[in-house]
Amino acid sequence: MTASASSRGKSRVISSTDMPSDRDEGFDDADDDVLVLPWWQNPLMSLNYLGKQGTDPILRLIAQEIAFGQAVESGRMIQLLRDAGKTEANETETAMTWMNEPVPIDRMPGLATQGDLDRLAHATGADADQVFATLMIAHHEGGIHMAQYAVNHAATGEVKDLGKAMVSTQRGEITELQNLLKKHSS
Repeated sequence: MTASASSRGKSRVISSTDMPSDRDEGFDDADDDVLVLPWWQNPLMSLNYLGKQGTDPILRLIAQEIAFGQAVESGRMIQLLRDAGKTEANETETAMTWMNEPVPIDRMPGLATQGDLDRLAHATGADADQVFATLMIAHHEGGIHMAQYAVNHAATGEVKDLGKAMVSTQRGEITELQNLLKKHSS
């Protein structure tokens, strides 16, 4: 998501070093590749929606909860990095190498493009509801993919527990968003 948090043009990231694991499973503790925090700093997309005239008050509440929850998650990941003495900046512009699925940051699964964000910024009413919910479902599906990998491959219980919580929360939010989309389409 181009609406990511940056520091002097650098994406904020979580190093795989903060997710120690069995090297046999391909999750390299010594690797400085990253989980990209623009992913979890998605509150920018939620806040952009909240500034619109969406029609559904429940969806606005969900957007607020997502913004808050993902801010807490990214803060926790930043703290894990700091505790490990690792940097938060990804200077490679490549993400997901810790999962053996390297992609350019802007092509991460579920990451909203600038065009998506522009469409959301210009949407109003029921269209804003639909655009936000659709983008957030795709975003959460990509996030679940990464969090589930951490659950399956991290060596520390703290990282596994964080991943499990993310998977559970985002699956629940996807269900809520899908139900709202169905309600609005009928």
